[in-house]
Amino acid sequence: MKRSVFTVVRVVVSSLFIFLMVAPAAKIISPVFPLVDISGFPEIIRNTGKGFLLLAAVFSLISAVMIAWRWKIVTLNNKLSFPFLLRLTFIGMFFNNFLPTGAGGDVIKGYYLLKGREKKLDLGISILMDRLIGTISIMTMGFVAVLFFPHLPKPAVHMITVIYLAILFLLLLAAWPGLGKVFGKIIFFHTWGKSTESVRRFYYKLHNYLQNPSFLLQALLVSFGCQLLIIGANYLIALSLKAPVPLSSFFVSIPLIWAFAAVPSLGGLGVREGGYLFFFQGQMGRENAFALSLIIFGFSILNSIIGGLIYLGGGQWQKKN
Repeated sequence: MKRSVFTVVRVVVSSLFIFLMVAPAAKIISPVFPLVDISGFPEIIRNTGKGFLLLAAVFSLISAVMIAWRWKIVTLNNKLSFPFLLRLTFIGMFFNNFLPTGAGGDVIKGYYLLKGREKKLDLGISILMDRLIGTISIMTMGFVAVLFFPHLPKPAVHMITVIYLAILFLLLLAAWPGLGKVFGKIIFFHTWGKSTESVRRFYYKLHNYLQNPSFLLQALLVSFGCQLLIIGANYLIALSLKAPVPLSSFFVSIPLIWAFAAVPSLGGLGVREGGYLFFFQGQMGRENAFALSLIIFGFSILNSIIGGLIYLGGGQWQKKN
């Protein structure tokens, strides 16, 4: 029941944001999200620089490969081949975009990762750690961007700051067992016994991950490299749209858009496009800003299609080694 309600909330949020951006009634309901004239989009797309678009698509594809590389690092000593994890990464992207939940891809990845294998807890946590490291890199860039974006609305600054501090507190809890035990007693109102054994095991597995600083540094560096590629893809698309936006603007704005996309929605749909309008309409015009967001979304769909083709291509891709 709760899952169904949350799915409905996601659909409503995405639909509302899209409505406020492109529907004629948007001007009456909210002047903050101005009307986007989508009738001119075919002309905008025809006039794009195809060379820049192709290079941006390559950047997007390489970023997906780097996500799989980051996951390979996170699996530590488990002997899983990189090609297998790469295939699962693309399949996860497919289900993230075509299931009404942002965690759908992780569920599918987890199912095929754990299928027929031992040490299921270790492997399952690798998915969580991969997602956590990606979130840390994004929110770190977003938090740094806040420091260089003095005119950002206060609620946005507060949201990003709270999320970033919450992540740092989670890492502190995992790295410091004494604090983790105290916090665990507060939450569960008693010592960690049989009723919370699974929580205790999960906590110490997470703690063990953080005792390997070299792995954490490698994963973070790969994650930052992935984010830089995506920022580069955004910049190349802007060049293809003949929109003279400085590269520095993308380093400030894209991490913040990613942070805002954490609002419950259908994979960030609507919320993400609203973020592009908010940050870029003053620099390239609202139609170009919306076109930029749609092209980025299109690249995400292309990567998802690769995952769909892999998934439907037969069971050979399930070989782990």
